[in-house]
Amino acid sequence: MLLVRQEYPTGLKDFVDLVVPIFQEKGIFRKEYESNTLRGNLGLSFPENLI
Repeated sequence: MLLVRQEYPTGLKDFVDLVVPIFQEKGIFRKEYESNTLRGNLGLSFPENLI
């Protein structure tokens, strides 16, 4: 887990705009999700009553 210190209000925005694209190019951070639900992206099975 990577924590970003917030010294400036734009710190997180700068991280997302500048660092995340580099991670995406290197394959460290995904560009798209595999599923359209959080449950699917976490690889969790669906409860019996929802199938």
